Amino acid sequence: MPRAISNVGAAAALLGALGCAPHAGETPATGGGDAGSGGAATGGQVTGSGGSNLAGGATSAVGGTATGSAGDANAGAGGNPSVAGAAGATSTAGTAAGGGSASLGGAPLVFVGGFGSDPILTYELNKMTGALTPHGEPTDAGSMPSCLTVDAARAHLYVCNEDGGQAGGLTAFSIGSAGALTKLNHRSGSNQGFTALSISPNGKLIAGADYDGGSASTFGLMADGSLGGETGVALFSEGAQSHYVAFDPGGKYLLVTTKGARAMQQLLVDEAGKLTPNAPPSVAAESGTAPRHMTVHPNGKFVYVVNEAGSSITTYQWSAATDGKLTRGSTISSTPANYNGSNTGAHIELSPDAKFLYVSNRGHDSIGVFSVNQDNGALSLLEHEPSRGSAPHDFDIDPNGDVLIAVNRKSSTLAVFRRAADGTLSPLGDAVPTRADPTSVLITYPK
Repeated sequence: MPRAISNVGAAAALLGALGCAPHAGETPATGGGDAGSGGAATGGQVTGSGGSNLAGGATSAVGGTATGSAGDANAGAGGNPSVAGAAGATSTAGTAAGGGSASLGGAPLVFVGGFGSDPILTYELNKMTGALTPHGEPTDAGSMPSCLTVDAARAHLYVCNEDGGQAGGLTAFSIGSAGALTKLNHRSGSNQGFTALSISPNGKLIAGADYDGGSASTFGLMADGSLGGETGVALFSEGAQSHYVAFDPGGKYLLVTTKGARAMQQLLVDEAGKLTPNAPPSVAAESGTAPRHMTVHPNGKFVYVVNEAGSSITTYQWSAATDGKLTRGSTISSTPANYNGSNTGAHIELSPDAKFLYVSNRGHDSIGVFSVNQDNGALSLLEHEPSRGSAPHDFDIDPNGDVLIAVNRKSSTLAVFRRAADGTLSPLGDAVPTRADPTSVLITYPK
């Protein structure tokens, strides 16, 4: 197990976001990424001021037990003091540390999907101890439920079925007040094997990246949460290997990472979901990289991409407020400078306040943590935290920002980490076994 480079303290205020996963045909944690790709990322460490301005108030678990004294504050930048109960009492919702929005209450629910025909598993998370308790019955979500996303109301779960046949496509579920999943419907698109999903900001569309078909599709979302028909499709080059999709904050543009084409596809989206190539239709990735997953800064100005080949992170500038076009910026390593072993990049995610960036490394078996300069988007390395398992394929950050959960595919385990005010991670509880071949984890809260 690799050791962390540094652990920059652990302040008591805590921070969080959302998650998804990989494709069926890949071998995790092998050197050089896909066939024909490889090479180390060029460029050195990008420096930036970044960092957290969070002061260390008392740690108050939303919906859990307050550990600070009454009135202690998580004085987060842009946030308000949390409404903490007296020590030993149950805290009320309060305001998320550093996020500026009210915290979600209740015990978080954790959904886990993966390859094969095994069902989705549901857990209840204790954020104070890191304990994951099986919750309800496993849910049959069809063939290869490899990625998951939830709507803004936390009322519906959407699953991508990464099967290349008729069993492939998308499946919609309603989420009951106790977390029970009820299937609504299933839809197939022009191509079936989706690897990632993204819901439009207005909640009326859902987009998917199709790996084997080298395409992206949009579907309507009905008022009851069910899936409508395919409304738009964009076909890229043969072997493009579409891997991830993301809307801009305004919902007018859609980005698609195409790992095989070594490019970022940029599309326009109309209100009906029709997809049209932007001009130019794509932006080439840096030589020796293979863009896999991405995360969009809420200001619409920066996009961060983890490259499967090259084990690196590329920052793109994005003019989402005007013409929706990308400009490729710097590329830095996602692994420590002195690491020479095999590795492939997997998932990437911003904290809810967008002050910190997290990336998973399969091979080095770590979560890289970076601070984000809010003025120019530059990244500064904080640490590499061991994932406590083999091949951390996916991870998700609690919407309140308190914890991060990594899913280690090769060891079939879940590992919970507490997030400190400075963005760093520390293990919370023991890593626990989960379903076979897990590839995705999602944290949400009951309605």
